[in-house]
Amino acid sequence: LQNNGTQPGCAEVYSASDCSSDLCPWLTFTPETIEGLEDSWRSSIWEDLTCIGFLGTGGCGLEQPLESSYVALVEQTSTGGTNEGFIREDALLVIVYLTDEDDCSIASSELFDPSRTEFGALTVRCILHEDLLHPVSRYHDAFIELKSGDESRVIVGAIAGLPNDGTWNHGDPLEELRAIPRIHPDHPSHVIPVCDQMHGVTHLSVRIAELVSSFGSKGYIGSICEGDWTDSFDQFLSLIRRQITRCDSE
Repeated sequence: LQNNGTQPGCAEVYSASDCSSDLCPWLTFTPETIEGLEDSWRSSIWEDLTCIGFLGTGGCGLEQPLESSYVALVEQTSTGGTNEGFIREDALLVIVYLTDEDDCSIASSELFDPSRTEFGALTVRCILHEDLLHPVSRYHDAFIELKSGDESRVIVGAIAGLPNDGTWNHGDPLEELRAIPRIHPDHPSHVIPVCDQMHGVTHLSVRIAELVSSFGSKGYIGSICEGDWTDSFDQFLSLIRRQITRCDSE
């Protein structure tokens, strides 16, 4: 899990305040009393979250957010792993992706080999050869297994590359999203953007939408092309509230 400060004035490394080992690379927060809740929410956790959450837009152009979350939550939470202790048996697991690209979690590293020209241009390989990527079901099944098979304790959301012109909205059939052209017919190495917003060009996030949709009523995806993400985050919070209430009543 990301726990390094990236901004001026930030600590070099952050660790959970109730860490039971030398280092727990996540943040924790518990309001002391209901009466003091208002002051508690002004605590430094929000500043700390800003310090570890600002990552920028640099890095590899062939993003693998699904596999990254798999490694962090599944592989590295096992005994002896860097993130051991992060998964709590009595807690909801909420995963939110913020991305302006689709997922390209490779099952075969050959796809990233520039010399393998038979796969086409690097910019479109993830679209043309989805058979060389891990199936989305890998992540759906693994995240549920983290909660002992109880799907009611897993919520997945995303603010990702979706059109914001009504072409496709959360809840519409995935087949309609997959039918949207992604590669320019006259420029086979060019991916057609769904929008060009303040953070840069955005491409269609089909696999992200597929994962979110696989969680049914416990998933929600909004468009990063929207200038204001408040509604999307409100949807996520509503999901969390409903599931907490439901789980507490069972």
